[in-house]
Amino acid sequence: MAEIVHETFIAATPERVYAALATERGLASHWTARVSAQPEVGGSATFTFGPAGEWVYRMRIDEVEPADLVRWRVVEAARSEEPTSELQSQA
Repeated sequence: MAEIVHETFIAATPERVYAALATERGLASHWTARVSAQPEVGGSATFTFGPAGEWVYRMRIDEVEPADLVRWRVVEAARSEEPTSELQSQA
C-alpha cells in the first residue's frame, strides 16, 4: 500500500502540541467537539461527526511518550480508510 506523509512544523512547545493532539480537550478544540480519548497505550480515541452522529472514527492508541510521541491507528472508520497519525517531537 502506498504511504502519504505530511510533515508540519508548528511554532509551539512540544508540550502544547502534544496536548492538542493527545488529550480530549485538545482534540475537541480543533477537530470535533464530540470526542472521547484516553491517551495511554491500549486506550482509544473516538471522534463523532455529523448532525446525528452518523460518522464515527475510533482509533487505538499504540504508543505514547508525553510531549514527544503519540501514535494511533484507525480501528473503525465511517468510510473505508485507514489513516495512521503520529506526532514526533524534534525538540
